Amino acid sequence: MAAAAFAAVVLIVAAGLWIRARGGDSAKNDADVGRSVAPGAPLAQQCPTYSGSAERISFLGEGGTTIYGSLTGPKTAKTAVVIRNGASSTICQWLPWADRISAESGARVLLFDRRGTGGTGGAANTGSEAADAAAAAAYLTEGQQVRIALVGASLGSTAVQDTVSLLPSPPCATVLVSPVVPALKALPVNTWITWETQGENVNAVATSLTQRAPAGSPAHTLPVATRHHSGQLVREHPEVLPFITDAVKSCTTG
Repeated sequence: MAAAAFAAVVLIVAAGLWIRARGGDSAKNDADVGRSVAPGAPLAQQCPTYSGSAERISFLGEGGTTIYGSLTGPKTAKTAVVIRNGASSTICQWLPWADRISAESGARVLLFDRRGTGGTGGAANTGSEAADAAAAAAYLTEGQQVRIALVGASLGSTAVQDTVSLLPSPPCATVLVSPVVPALKALPVNTWITWETQGENVNAVATSLTQRAPAGSPAHTLPVATRHHSGQLVREHPEVLPFITDAVKSCTTG
């Protein structure tokens, strides 16, 4: 294993343990729903309490691996969103939020389970996170002219940061929720960051990232006085989801 890939695995495992120790994504049952299902299982089977209109989709990730996820929103949308959930949750936690983002912004929203988790199954491979997210974006743009927004929470925010350089054109918006690693040396234009200020590590990372915005395009920020992390930050603080939605809306109004 290459040194960089090994370091990424160490960071992901460490951050996952850090999250759990502080009541992060796994603090409530919604983060654990859909973790143990057969690969490619119907969405209704993986997420039995979900009653929205998202459909099960699949696409080929890095190396030809089949990645399973969900897609919601109108096929005619001019903006499409790839969401990367945190390491301690599956797409089931984010499905209702994806529906709300789509309903309020008019965008299509794609979620997918990382390798070794939920509907995707197989062997875990954190080194493919960014490439798989880029493949999701390619799936959304195939044969269509749409803008891509990236949203990532916790370890998903690290994948999103690494995905930026893999896209053929910059994302129309980049949203980082509870970032745990400052992977970008320079933020893309129109970056939005929300985080828990009482989490010492996350607060330091988020503060560092806000200072990396390009001249003339400061990061949009929503610091929240809490220790709630990632999905729990979205669930427990009603101002966070509208912040994410506004970021997606900015793709058409900015």
